[in-house]
Amino acid sequence: MVSGSVLSWMALIPLLSMLVPEQAVRDQLALLGKSPDMITTNPPRAIYEAYIRYIGAGAVAMAGLMTLLRTLPTIFGSVRDSLKTMFGGREAALAVKRTDRDFPILWALVGSLALALLVAILPNVPAGGFPRSLITGLLILVFGFVFVAVSSRIVGIIGSSSNPISGMTIATLLGTCMVFLTMGMGGDAYQGAALCVGSIVCVAAANAGATSQDLKTGFLVGATPLRQQLGLIIGVIVSVTVIGWTLIFMHGSNLGPIGGDKLPAPQGTLMATIIKGVLARDLPWGFIFVGAALAVVVQLCGVSGLAWAVGAYLPISTTLPIFLGGCLRWLSDKLRGEKDESELSTGMLFSTGLVAGGSIAGLLFAVLSTWPITEGIVKKLGIGEHWNFFVLGEQSVWSGVLAFAVLCVILLRRSTRKVVA
Repeated sequence: MVSGSVLSWMALIPLLSMLVPEQAVRDQLALLGKSPDMITTNPPRAIYEAYIRYIGAGAVAMAGLMTLLRTLPTIFGSVRDSLKTMFGGREAALAVKRTDRDFPILWALVGSLALALLVAILPNVPAGGFPRSLITGLLILVFGFVFVAVSSRIVGIIGSSSNPISGMTIATLLGTCMVFLTMGMGGDAYQGAALCVGSIVCVAAANAGATSQDLKTGFLVGATPLRQQLGLIIGVIVSVTVIGWTLIFMHGSNLGPIGGDKLPAPQGTLMATIIKGVLARDLPWGFIFVGAALAVVVQLCGVSGLAWAVGAYLPISTTLPIFLGGCLRWLSDKLRGEKDESELSTGMLFSTGLVAGGSIAGLLFAVLSTWPITEGIVKKLGIGEHWNFFVLGEQSVWSGVLAFAVLCVILLRRSTRKVVA
């Protein structure tokens, strides 16, 4: 994963900065809805936003395809066992251990088909009208099957927090738009249909990663998968309702609209650009093919193409903390004199708490910044602009480095302790 980030930021970005004219970069940034002056204020970030994301998207798409091909035997084995249980009668169902009892595959198949048909017949879904809307439903099933498997695989390699959902969504949009073009469904009329496919596959891939992580945890503690899956269904319904209203609230708040200066949506802008570019036949396919070819070369070299592609797609601000976490793990093993593979080690538990705490802190800041009662206080203190809890003044950025260093020290100390039974 780190090698992909290093190649992007230390090789491809300097190379493109020498080969691509500045005006071309400005035009590409303007096409993406970003300030063309970024090439002057932050040239590496400008090259990354304008071109590297396309290379990374191509790499994620190709690596995902290769991962799917390698995972097919496991998928077929799981489906075969589920079908045996479904058609084996009550005796076969009772013979399954409690810790192996899953959600019936028949319900999953019926639910998937019902979703595809619902997308095809709902009048408010911009799917191009019946019967062409059936194509939209079919694409949801195909890409959903592919990237649900890929997402579950990625979670087992690098964890749910680094799952490149946006990269898989971009790959879905590329494939969907190409299918539309081959069937003569180009133009602005089918942009909404492509976005509909990408949105549903995005949600499916995100839930697949979270579900796989949850089931893995349940396996470690001896939980029943069926009960976990029922709880996940309830959680999805509740979260969809809450998140939907939250987005509507933020879009209409003083920070909105979403996609503006205070609530930028770079991924949404990129996806819109891809949809328009493919359907209008002016997308920079060369960069996407370069990323796909690089993923193949990396896989042939014996390195996980998927992990490398994730590093190539994500910004270095995301991959650097992951790299430092790996360094801390290596240092912790050296200090203990042994390699701890336990999922229940003190360092693993503390790291899990850091992930949860970061998510809660981000949500808390969003609520405080938009809630009328606390909005004035947050604005007066300037939290998130020039003031924070450790350092005052223009160098407040170093307080983040200080806090990160303190957390690293605490994590290192915790990881060297033994779990007390």
